[in-house]
Amino acid sequence: MVIGHKKQRDLLLKLKELGRLPHALLFSGISGIGKKRVALDFAMSLNKEKKRALQDIYLIEPKGEEIKIEVVRELIRKLSLSNATDSIKVAIVDEAHLMNEESQSCFLKTLEEPRGDALIILVTEYPEKLFFTILSRMERIKFYPLKKKEVEEYLKKNKMKEEDIEFVSLISDGRIGEAISFLEDPLKIESYKDKKQGIEKILDSKSLLPDSFEYVKENIEKEGAGEILKMMLVYFRNLFLKKAQGNDSVSYPIMKLAEILKNIEKVISAVSSTNVNQKLALEYLLMEIKI
Repeated sequence: MVIGHKKQRDLLLKLKELGRLPHALLFSGISGIGKKRVALDFAMSLNKEKKRALQDIYLIEPKGEEIKIEVVRELIRKLSLSNATDSIKVAIVDEAHLMNEESQSCFLKTLEEPRGDALIILVTEYPEKLFFTILSRMERIKFYPLKKKEVEEYLKKNKMKEEDIEFVSLISDGRIGEAISFLEDPLKIESYKDKKQGIEKILDSKSLLPDSFEYVKENIEKEGAGEILKMMLVYFRNLFLKKAQGNDSVSYPIMKLAEILKNIEKVISAVSSTNVNQKLALEYLLMEIKI
């Protein structure tokens, strides 16, 4: 079931109806908002016979830190095979930015010589990490976080406790995949509430450096920086919205909040796609927040 993204889905259906569907599409937007789900749903809609459709959908997902050239070569081989029917082959590459340089160079050749009976969909939150020559050969469709109301309605339909819906919709930050993970694992709600309290305690602390360094050390050892950074992003985004709406209870100036959000996003990008020292990155971020 696809939730939200009506404009994007309507556009895809319109292109299909008009016979103007390009040979390659790029779905971009932050993680967890349902880009891959839309891609799979649309791929299924291209072939009327469900069994045939499933056979002609090739989903590539990264195993480890990158998508290697061997995986791309095998995908190209499958796309090059003749169709037994008039069905359309669809290749979906999730987290396409994790293709290494060799993989991207190999993939580019397929885009330069497109097949009429195949559609390629790249799904990524970091399109800037793909070769410009790849981007220039694709029709781009941008995806955005769902509205808070859409997430709340979904959680209500799926019987989440009323007292948890507000918190989860806020933490999910428009990422339906994240909201679903809370439904599947209710214990995660309490874990995130603890994280939120920990961040608030650190930010309110008078002795920031010793407390924050100890907090970072403990949490890095437990689960890495990713979950802490996501919570910080949501926490400060919420403060930014409150400040923009004229809420005087927020002590940070709005320009400082904008700067903090930008720094958090930079660290998230670095942690998710490079070998940066996570502990040092988090310590630096916390120092920047208090300056």
